Amino acid sequence: MVITKSDLTNLEQQQQLEAQLTQLLFQQGFTEPKIFHCSAFTGDGVDVLKAHLIALADNEKQQQNDLGFRLAIDSAFHVSAQDWFYKKEI
Repeated sequence: MVITKSDLTNLEQQQQLEAQLTQLLFQQGFTEPKIFHCSAFTGDGVDVLKAHLIALADNEKQQQNDLGFRLAIDSAFHVSAQDWFYKKEI
């Protein structure tokens, strides 16, 4: 979860909002929510968020490598046994 415009609030407001969001996220099944406070204006928190996203991407890439090759299948169809054999009439 990313809370933006953190430069427009003080620390107490940020902590209150984080507590409310944490409670809502727990109710939705998120046991360890990560909450980031960022400001595009001042740049505060952007580096921490960027590092976290890079770590997530690296972790996902490593998990995919550990699973080995996976072929993505976007459709499937059924072919009957009759379609597989060529019938030659004599």
